[in-house]
Amino acid sequence: MSTLAPDNRLTTYAARWQVKDLLLRSPAWLEYLRGIYSLDPGEGHPFYTYVGINFTKDAIKNYKFYFAFYRKLSPEEISIVLPVKNRSRFDEFYAGWQPTKASKTIHRGTTFAVKVEADGTLTHYYHLRVPGLPFGPPERLTLQPSDRDNYHGVCEEFTGKKAHLKRYFYCANNETIAESLRLCGLPDRSAFVEWLEYIESDTRDKMTWVATYPRLIQELVLRNGPPELGAVLTKMCFDTGIGLYAPGSARDGSDHSVYFFRPGTEEIRIDGVRSFATRYLKLEDFPAPHPG
Repeated sequence: MSTLAPDNRLTTYAARWQVKDLLLRSPAWLEYLRGIYSLDPGEGHPFYTYVGINFTKDAIKNYKFYFAFYRKLSPEEISIVLPVKNRSRFDEFYAGWQPTKASKTIHRGTTFAVKVEADGTLTHYYHLRVPGLPFGPPERLTLQPSDRDNYHGVCEEFTGKKAHLKRYFYCANNETIAESLRLCGLPDRSAFVEWLEYIESDTRDKMTWVATYPRLIQELVLRNGPPELGAVLTKMCFDTGIGLYAPGSARDGSDHSVYFFRPGTEEIRIDGVRSFATRYLKLEDFPAPHPG
């Protein structure tokens, strides 16, 4: 991604939220990562970790750290990657999920994640894809017949004692992608979007466009983020060696997102979280990877 704002604006923006200081003040975040990296991803199985951010017009809202496992985890291991007392519907859906050694553009691993808010609050969640439509078709977006039989998804977020269900739908139909861009006030860049990840929940709907197209990413950031955000993202990309991927927006415009990931690679192990922590945050005591 090219620079979206002058680098001299970086200091002003960074002063609003020193992410390194925030994360270091969250021992629970580091403890969670130590647990993740203690697990063996499995011989021959992909293991991808990556970072995302949510942002508003004024600031970065939170940071998100994702860990995608392609092998089946044991109950003891699940208690590490999803450390919540009541896993709600996770066990039900995970029982039908099948491990794989093949990674697609939209991975079919089971992803576990932690979101760190500006006040240090942690939210844990999982995401996996299952055959068919586990919750029926989306209520507020047209699902074309060609996308009906895709592997759609389920996600639940856990903050404190609260669980929040999100329904995921994956669409490759060009008309559906163009519709989603219009709903979020963006130009029609559907020709450059590989997939639409559409999320419905009781509190908000969100569109994520699976694409590396720089113009779409720039338009989203410039229209919807703080003036300094482009420089911050450029610095993150430079330090980590990872580009921006899959921009997204809530339907109501309340917040937006972007991810750091390298699609289209033959590598089965990409540790974007480690690159972010050691190269951008300069953390010296980051957990070592599992030797397996």
